[in-house]
Amino acid sequence: MKRLLYRMVLSMAVVVVAGLVLSSCNEKVTPTLEIEGGKVEGVELTNSVVYRGIPYAAPPVGNLRWAKPQPVVEWKGTKKCDSMAADDEMGEDCLYLNVWTPKMASAHPEKKLPVTICIGHAAASTENGEALKLDGDAWAQQGVIMVTVGYRQGLYGFFCHPLLSGEDADGNSGNYGLYDQAKAIEWVFNNIGAFGGDPDNITLWGCGEGAMYVKLHVASPATQQFVKKAIVVGGESMGCCCPNAHATQDQLDAPGLDMMNMAQLYTLEDMRAATPAQLDSIVESYKQTMHRALPVHAHYDEVFVPCQSAEAAIDQPCIDIPMLTEGSAADASSIDKWIDFAKHDHLMADKTDEEGSAQ
Repeated sequence: MKRLLYRMVLSMAVVVVAGLVLSSCNEKVTPTLEIEGGKVEGVELTNSVVYRGIPYAAPPVGNLRWAKPQPVVEWKGTKKCDSMAADDEMGEDCLYLNVWTPKMASAHPEKKLPVTICIGHAAASTENGEALKLDGDAWAQQGVIMVTVGYRQGLYGFFCHPLLSGEDADGNSGNYGLYDQAKAIEWVFNNIGAFGGDPDNITLWGCGEGAMYVKLHVASPATQQFVKKAIVVGGESMGCCCPNAHATQDQLDAPGLDMMNMAQLYTLEDMRAATPAQLDSIVESYKQTMHRALPVHAHYDEVFVPCQSAEAAIDQPCIDIPMLTEGSAADASSIDKWIDFAKHDHLMADKTDEEGSAQ
């Protein structure tokens, strides 16, 4: 009887030990992280843990429509970050970002991995016109943390109106999308350490219109201190940074005033109370009546980006950070080049070719 009891206890001990070993082998690599706003939990992929849809600012809706981004609203408990924040058209409630970080990177913050922030569409045009997407999981496999950012675009991101300029301390309106991007860049600088990243090794990446935004950020007093390197891809990597580069704020405000007057929306309260569907109809009506689209673009405002600084950014040697430019279509080898550039702290001045150059 004693021998039988001994065998039962021994068997139970073996089961318990085996369970502990199995539990250890299956240890989660999707840790709960503490960041601005609260706790977040990610989703495990092949090479990384992705945190999808992290809010980096308050939703810019209601009274915050056409206002600079405000601090993130804190949440209770742990937010399961499994819903992607798109980096293209998202409407108003779009101030979210996605982070891909190598597995267990957050458990080893001392490694301080390099970070790349994608501004604009997370894809580059290939030679045959197809999209060469930036795969955050693949970048993580190479030891680089990838961040993509949602921000206000079009009417929500760059609308100008004299009443909006009148309520602004600097007398400006528009460029809300730029301020969103700046808020996201600052958020990354302040929070990326929790994901295992190095806030002092941040590379901005932009393609097409995103290339224009990147050049504005590296020239802006609001963001240049957070950025160590930049990659600009496509036609907007060369030449002027902004449409309506030298327009005054009054000139920029005029079309918005005309449009809202046509819609009989005369106060900020009325404009901010309009639904997105109503605003879409108002914009279309303006286009049909005036035979031109409402100009909603980034512009120099002499605050976010002083005109002279932005123009200096066109001449790459004036930028005191490493900048890699790709003026033509990308291919698979381009991604390897971008990853290498993000990982290493060098000017790459000796790496120039027909497809790209670095200063």
